[in-house]
Formats: sequence, C-alpha cells, structure tokens
Amino acid sequence: MSRLAVIPVLTLIASFSSFAVAVEPATQPAPQTGVFKITFTHRSPQSARPKLIDRLAEKDIGPEYDLSQQPFFTYVPPDYSPDKPLGIVVYMAGDGATQAPSTIQPLLNTRRLIFIMAKTPGLSLGEEAGLSIDAVYNLKARYTIDSRRIFLMGSGWIEDVGLATPDIFAGDVWIWNTGYWRTFPINATQVYRGIGHPPSASMLSLAKQRPHVFGFETDNYKDGIRSLIPGAMTHDGFEHMLKAVIAPDDISYPDLKPQWFKNMLNMLESVSLAASKSTTRPADTATAAATLLNLAHAYEAAGKMDLARQKLELLIRKYPSDPSAAKAKDLLSQMP
Repeated sequence: MSRLAVIPVLTLIASFSSFAVAVEPATQPAPQTGVFKITFTHRSPQSARPKLIDRLAEKDIGPEYDLSQQPFFTYVPPDYSPDKPLGIVVYMAGDGATQAPSTIQPLLNTRRLIFIMAKTPGLSLGEEAGLSIDAVYNLKARYTIDSRRIFLMGSGWIEDVGLATPDIFAGDVWIWNTGYWRTFPINATQVYRGIGHPPSASMLSLAKQRPHVFGFETDNYKDGIRSLIPGAMTHDGFEHMLKAVIAPDDISYPDLKPQWFKNMLNMLESVSLAASKSTTRPADTATAAATLLNLAHAYEAAGKMDLARQKLELLIRKYPSDPSAAKAKDLLSQMP
C-alpha cells in the first residue's frame, strides 16, 4: 500500500566500535552457516514493548509478538570464523520471506555479510521494528559482528523503523513507498502532505548522522515526488542523504540483483566506514573536522563529487582554524 499523499495547494557521525560481540543470551547453539531457517527465543532488551513505544514515539504500534513464533530465513557465509567479523543486512518486506535469496550469496560471501529476513508477512510497525532489533541481538550472540556494517533495507515501514533504530543500524536503504512526516512544497500549486511522525528526539538526533539511501524509479510520477523527500530531510539536518536509481527487477525478491545490492552496500559503507576512522569524543573539534575530511574522501572515491564538495565546504565553514580545513581547501581547488 502506498504511503504517499499529495494535496493541491499551492548524517559528525557518532562513532562505532570497530567490533561488537554480544554476550547475552549466555547459552547459544553453535553458529550455523549457509542457508537455513531459524527461530530465536531471546528478545533484545531494546525490543520490549515500552522501549519500542519510546523510540518510535508512537503508542499504536500493533500487537505484542512471541519471538519463538517468528522464524527468519538466513544466509551466513560458509567460511565464517570468529576471527573474521561479519556484517549484517536485515531485509524488510511486507510480503515476508519464502527463502534466503540465492542470487546475492556470492556477494554476501565476498563482502562477509549475513542476510536475514522475517518469514511472516504483513507485520505491524512494532513487530517489524522489534524483530529487526531481535535479529541483530541474537546474531551478535552467535557470531563475531562488525558493528560498522549492520544495515537495514526494505520498504513499507522502513522510514519509521530506520529512523527509530540508528543505535542498532549503521545505515539503511529505503525502497519504494517511502514517506516523511513533514509537509513541504512540491511546486507553486502542490504540497507533499506529511504522514506519520518523527521518532523520539534522541533517535532522531542520531538518525540525522547516519547514511540513508533512497531507491527511485525515475520514470514514475510518484517517485518524482518522493524524490523530493531527501532534500526535505537534508533541510531538516540529515547529513547523508543518497539517491539511487533502481528498476523493479533489481528488488524482485528473492531474485535480488547483485549489482544493485553491491551499489547499496557501497553507498552505505562510504559513510559508515569512513566515520569509524575517528574514535575520539564527538565534541573534539579535531575529531569532527577529521571525520568530515574522511567522509569527503570516501564520497570522492565513490564518485559522489557533489557530496564530497558539501562536506569539504562544511568543514571549512565550521572549523576554519583546524589543519583539516587547509587540506579541504586544497581538495576543493583540485575538483573539476
């Protein structure tokens, strides 16, 4: 169901620890690899209903759920070993999962990623948010996980869950049906009417520092309107809004296209990995300036010259006396 409404009228990133291994729940079975279906029994403390209501800033989040009755389809690279940390992609879709996708398994092996997706279709907001959190929590209890590479992808509730879980996910990909809570002008005679509401203030503040990738089909009228949402979010202080053109076949689950999936990962990691290079306090000016410079380099390497230029200009404007500002000016002078 589309979440778009039009009426006539007129990401310094918080530092990630390089590696995070969960120690709870204490007793876990040996980690599995390859394709399998799994059901967890230990809910994350963060998925408790009061916690979900708080982070989502919404009381009507749907029914409570029994995690033991919510299976997941999963893929784990077969060469997993504890000394080689894995990332995680939690995939959300309204139709639920029928199998782990085979098309992207070679890429998951190369990029050292776990893919996991809830089997049950038609999940509510609270169920989708809670199960996504529970999946990460339980995988961390079984595997060595690189917290810089825990990503959320999907449609439906993605904008609500993604913005409410930036402490869990290092970035997200919004596919189709994306919406935004704020009303803003489309043109002289139309406005985009906001739907829903923002997450809690603490989650919103952190979400503004995370990368958010938007998928759009350029010849779709509604996507043309939705494509204005990243600009509105940038205006509201989101630092890392990235756009990607996708075709329906790219995300035809379970036949996900490897090149599309690779592009999404590249965009997310260009921000999340660069940000993790600075691990001192965010309040440290040198750290903030260095992080902006790292991000600019990452964007430049990814061919995102406009975004690289934005970060360099922001660095010079906010930290003109920092040594990184001189490097930023030099980089800007070399850009076409």
